Amino acid sequence: MKGFLLALLLCTCSAGVFAQYSVGSIRTGVSYAHDFPGLNGYSIHGEFLKPFNDKIEFGMGLRYSNMNGNPRTPNVDEYTKSTNLDLHLYFLPINTEQHAIRIGAGYSFAFYSMQRAYPQYLHNSEGSATWISTSDKGKNKWFTVVSEYEYRIPNSNLSAGIRGSFFKAYDGISTLGIFGAVQL
Repeated sequence: MKGFLLALLLCTCSAGVFAQYSVGSIRTGVSYAHDFPGLNGYSIHGEFLKPFNDKIEFGMGLRYSNMNGNPRTPNVDEYTKSTNLDLHLYFLPINTEQHAIRIGAGYSFAFYSMQRAYPQYLHNSEGSATWISTSDKGKNKWFTVVSEYEYRIPNSNLSAGIRGSFFKAYDGISTLGIFGAVQL
């Protein structure tokens, strides 16, 4: 909890210090999400970006992810559902009127629920196993990485792009998807 409060305080202070540069942008998008041990689903994210200068931006966003499947046995439906608060610092190696490439690193606070299947081996002549399920709810915090390409529509405050990220809910989750943005 101390880490979350410190990060929130830094975000608030940095927004005030760099307010003279630009208002920022609001972005939202949807992504394909993949979780270990083979769960697939989607992730929806929204983020506010605040530029510090033409090469550095700060982002604060929310993400909801929902993945499920039967990777180990058809008897147990495994899933991971999470809501994440993401804090990112982006470096823009390319930032022109129409194109931007962002490479970001940050910290993610996850609130998740999950269910997994595990084998329980029987000690008999067949050596067979039964599958049991385990459910859990909890919270997690971990580093996150993001890479993006953004195309800015000429003579407009709108843009669109593609985004890939890796973060952690219960297990590591990788995403790849699209987003749209509005420059404020």
